[in-house]
Amino acid sequence: MKKEQSYQEAVSQLEAIISELEEPDVNMDSAKSKLKQAARLIAFCKKELMGYKEDFSAILRDENEESEG
Repeated sequence: MKKEQSYQEAVSQLEAIISELEEPDVNMDSAKSKLKQAARLIAFCKKELMGYKEDFSAILRDENEESEG
């Protein structure tokens, strides 16, 4: 069974890809593949961040309701 990827793992993978792409002798075929992988990781990270934002907003909303009521 495949383990779910965490946000931090995705960020680490993105950092590794960036480092590879910054190399002066990067292979263009490899770069194309890495860019596709980076695009998938960025989409995953955006989705995760939106989920965190919704969760945090809900927590703050609940806290405000408890303190008011």
